[in-house]
Amino acid sequence: MGKPMNRTEFERIGSGIWGGHGWKSEAASAFEVDRKTISRWIAADSVPDWAATRLRAMSSIAPPPDTTVDDDRDDACTDAMEGELSRVLELALDAGWHRAEVQAAILSLTVSDMLATAGADATVSTLMQAISAIRSA
Repeated sequence: MGKPMNRTEFERIGSGIWGGHGWKSEAASAFEVDRKTISRWIAADSVPDWAATRLRAMSSIAPPPDTTVDDDRDDACTDAMEGELSRVLELALDAGWHRAEVQAAILSLTVSDMLATAGADATVSTLMQAISAIRSA
């Protein structure tokens, strides 16, 4: 038996896979159930284990664990994203970009997003932690 899935996780993953509008109909088709069945799962805040397992398998990035411990979430996020990030890297390499160019682009996009969402101080702090980890490795 898999981990129970609640309404919030079901809606987050489902709308992520099939888009915001009409995703419930797409989910019903994928699970071979009636659209009303999907609505009942949401209303009951409980998704059958078989559907939860299938939905999680369809998701290319696993949802976060049920924990508030930052280290656990950080490690889980790294594990969840590794496959997709590797896929993006391989797509760029196949398109003709050099590995160093792709890595620089990923870093540049990451830093730009950090600056825009967390601000300069938090970005510098995070980068300094990364530099420290590299030096101690």
